[in-house]
Amino acid sequence: MWVDGRRIRVGQPKQQALLALLALRRGSLVPVHEIIDALWDGTPPNRVRNQVQVYVAGLRRALAAAGAARDLINTRGRAYRLDTPSSTVDLSVFEQVAAAAGRLASVGALPAAARSLEAALAIWRGPPLGGMTGQFFEQAAVGLEERRLAVLEQHMEVMLALGHHAGLVSRLRTTVAAYPLHEHFRYGLMLALYRCGRRAEALAVYRQGRHRIVGELGIEPGPELRTLELCILRGEPVPAPASTGRHGS
Repeated sequence: MWVDGRRIRVGQPKQQALLALLALRRGSLVPVHEIIDALWDGTPPNRVRNQVQVYVAGLRRALAAAGAARDLINTRGRAYRLDTPSSTVDLSVFEQVAAAAGRLASVGALPAAARSLEAALAIWRGPPLGGMTGQFFEQAAVGLEERRLAVLEQHMEVMLALGHHAGLVSRLRTTVAAYPLHEHFRYGLMLALYRCGRRAEALAVYRQGRHRIVGELGIEPGPELRTLELCILRGEPVPAPASTGRHGS
């Protein structure tokens, strides 16, 4: 937790996990049984409800010490809710900025959409839910990473539509290396290279991808990649993939 640029400790790992869970569900009541399942992964200790109360009290003390003007953890029966503005939770800010970018892209305001997408992606400072363990947090982290990749993909599409292919090559090489089986990122790298006049490199990216996809998945690349390879071989023009906010707004 950060307050006015200062990092505030929020206690032991279980207490940190509770804050993460409440932040993921900001503004919604989280029943105690869901908290128990998430924090103890199906193997709760004796007197586990008392443990939850201890962690909630610890979070309240940490928030108060950080300068919270009121109690931000609301209790309703056997459930808790983090009552804090959306601007205080990274995920909420990310979703708001990404949604604004999607609306801009859908009406053709691509330069503004590109800036908003850059701002959304800049919010990510490391792996989602880093340090959290257990099935709940692992699954949540996968979903968060998929959402980040969708926004990264939309950013790629917008930048290609704007003709910024030269500036994309280095970034897309890094992305493709991290996600070698993600065909649309590979498509973007091939197209960016091709539009930079680096036809041989673009075809090499296809061959490398095909080798990886066939070797690991036992299937051929999808029609998008195959069609692009054929266009490059023939020297035909290839339009940028359309970005109309299809990743959600």
